[in-house]
Amino acid sequence: MDNQASLSTFTDTAYKPHSKHVGVRVCQIREIIEDGEEVVMDYCSTERMVADGLTKPLAGAKHVVFVKMCGLS
Repeated sequence: MDNQASLSTFTDTAYKPHSKHVGVRVCQIREIIEDGEEVVMDYCSTERMVADGLTKPLAGAKHVVFVKMCGLS
């Protein structure tokens, strides 16, 4: 994940009106965590987020890096 707020959504069970749309998937992940199963969610900076190359306008040099990260040429 590249968003600190997203990470806290899974671990903080307090109701937040702005996150009510998140839905079933978050509830399932919360249940897994509450059951004591190990779930690892790490922050991934923009420099390491491969999907950004497909979802954001990037400068030429950054675009080349993301293309290589995706295994494209």
